Amino acid sequence: MQDKKSLKDQIYTSLFQDIIGGVYKPGDILREKTLVEKYNVSKSPVREALIELCNEHVLRSIPRYGYEVVSLTDQDVRNILEFRQMLECACLDRYWGTFTPEQIKKLEVVAHSFPENCELSALLQWENNSAFHLALVSCCNNRYIYDMLKTAITTLTRAFAQFYWDRWRKTNFVLENTQHKMIVEYIKNGDKEKAIACLYNDMNEFGLK
Repeated sequence: MQDKKSLKDQIYTSLFQDIIGGVYKPGDILREKTLVEKYNVSKSPVREALIELCNEHVLRSIPRYGYEVVSLTDQDVRNILEFRQMLECACLDRYWGTFTPEQIKKLEVVAHSFPENCELSALLQWENNSAFHLALVSCCNNRYIYDMLKTAITTLTRAFAQFYWDRWRKTNFVLENTQHKMIVEYIKNGDKEKAIACLYNDMNEFGLK
């Protein structure tokens, strides 16, 4: 028998994957009773998963009606990207010089997790990019900052799916993670200015004009 926490996490993951996979589209309504029947569980883990998705602004609770899948606009994406650029670059500046050898090694592993010019689906490419940024900010040892960044990345993942899902399904992309590797090298070499500039540029490739 799996505990309530693991059930909640599984339901959360399933719902999120269905949202970015287009099973549930922006404006669709999710109802607790239907999900309880779908997953064959009690109300508690379903409700907890729905609440977490609301906290991350993936869903919007409509009292006595259900949970609406939130639609994102280009301006929402621009706002989140600006927030990420300010947060991540400021963190790199603030905590510069505090990287341990173990942290740098971890960043190198993530940056080299796929071979150069490896052909990946856009979703895997995005997940690889997100993993590096989360690994970088985790070096600050500030859980609040980490959680804020994770929420922003979760929202951008939905934005990618909402705007580009047909393209994601049909196309493989060549992964060019050279900027991640360059950021790690700049950290190792003590070149803060270039590391911050490279980090900023890596977050400036969403494709909105």
